[in-house]
Amino acid sequence: MDFSNIINQMIVLFMILSVGYVLNKIDILDDFTIRKMSSFVVKVSSPALIISVMINNASRSEEVNLLFTLGIAFFTYFILILCTFLVPKIF
Repeated sequence: MDFSNIINQMIVLFMILSVGYVLNKIDILDDFTIRKMSSFVVKVSSPALIISVMINNASRSEEVNLLFTLGIAFFTYFILILCTFLVPKIF
């Protein structure tokens, strides 16, 4: 990776952080909005970015493995959610 690309991305990130700081200081963004935006970034944007990068850099066989792993992850979350309803009824 080219060093200038890293510097450009850091500048963009710093500008976004600066805009957020200024909007918070002049009370355009309240605490509720900040919490919701943070939740969106953590729960939706970051996982989508990770999956996108992995798919763009993967060969066809790696894509199949990635989709298989993603399926296992969804199945695991489904089982865990199901357990949250069943375990309290058992105990």
